[in-house]
Amino acid sequence: MLQTVEPNSEEVDGHTVRDLRRFGKRIPMGFDKDIWSVLHLMVAGWLQWKDAGAKLGAKTDLAVFFFAAI
Repeated sequence: MLQTVEPNSEEVDGHTVRDLRRFGKRIPMGFDKDIWSVLHLMVAGWLQWKDAGAKLGAKTDLAVFFFAAI
């Protein structure tokens, strides 16, 4: 479930992540232009990292984030 007020989630597309923190089960991500997005890990409390192009599970993969290496 996505909950947002302003800006909407499409506004972070293409921006560079400048800051990444952990605050309990929340992961705040700071982008260019002082835009912040917070990912809540919910009950499971974990992220699964996969290689680029890996197949995604239909029921287990609820969100996908693509990050370019610098």
